Amino acid sequence: MAYSTGSATDLPDLFDKIETFIAANGWTIDESRSVSEWPRFHKSNCYVGFRYDGTTPQATGRSMGVYQSKSFDPSPARPGSAASGDSGSGADDQSGTIADSTIDNSRCVYTIGDGPFNYWFFEHDDGTIYYVHIVLEVRQGEYRHFGFGKMTKFGDWGPGASGGEYAYGCRNESGITAGDSSYFFEGGNGTANTEAVDSGATILASGLPGSQASDWLNVWAYGAALYTANLDRNGAQRNRGCGQARGGPVWRAQGWFKGYPGFTGIIPLTALSVFYLDLTNSRSYLLGSMPDVFMCNIAQFDPQEEVVIGSETYVFFPFTKKGTLGGASSSSDSYYYGVAYRKETT
Repeated sequence: MAYSTGSATDLPDLFDKIETFIAANGWTIDESRSVSEWPRFHKSNCYVGFRYDGTTPQATGRSMGVYQSKSFDPSPARPGSAASGDSGSGADDQSGTIADSTIDNSRCVYTIGDGPFNYWFFEHDDGTIYYVHIVLEVRQGEYRHFGFGKMTKFGDWGPGASGGEYAYGCRNESGITAGDSSYFFEGGNGTANTEAVDSGATILASGLPGSQASDWLNVWAYGAALYTANLDRNGAQRNRGCGQARGGPVWRAQGWFKGYPGFTGIIPLTALSVFYLDLTNSRSYLLGSMPDVFMCNIAQFDPQEEVVIGSETYVFFPFTKKGTLGGASSSSDSYYYGVAYRKETT
């Protein structure tokens, strides 16, 4: 159980700090940033990797690819390989450097630039649930979120089913209401383009009832049942999931409602849950939720504000940038959509 906050001068410095933090908390560094521009880590069955184009300085445009796989494959020395059992989300090119324009068309942490960054690292491991969740302030008042770990599962998922390991990025190409953006346990909101399909979270989920050939579940927002979830890196059809970071019955209340001036009533913290869509049997199942991260309305909270509720401390952030009532003034604004991270220091 750990928490850290500070600043990094650029992406290499940021990953140096991430590696130091996660190694101290039981994660294995499979490929260090000091060796390549594609650092990779794992704990238990959660394998993640990252890629960025470090060849050309980009003050704001640079994005960072986010990958999840079943194993560490050192032979191509790059994340996204079929041999590693990759999930299929994250720009793939095993021949060399991937251009930034390709990275930001799949799962990534979008337009973070070259730094400097302020960062917040949240970590937990109780032997069953574990995670590393990361928040970056990429520009004044503008944030990005990404993370990886094992989710809080609802039940045991049935005979022979296993998994729960996840990874997510933050793709904010066209704004908070756009179909090609993705946040937390959620992806594109029903548009049939590759960017929407491949930008969302993935979850390792084997043996689910009526599942497709792949062990990977691709998380979308509402409308996920309408489109194909694309293939994993080995060419198997992925399963479909539906998240609720922006979808579901509460999203407008979470993001758009400011309340009467001076309103200080109850502000609910809502779990970031994900459902499996079993299209074979025309059913859906609640799989679980992202541990210790809750969506909420932040009209009455400042970014980075800490609030003590009982014995717990929560740190509040906007999805990207706290906006204004009545509409976003730019694609980076995210109205009052916010998240609260549970902070552990012991």
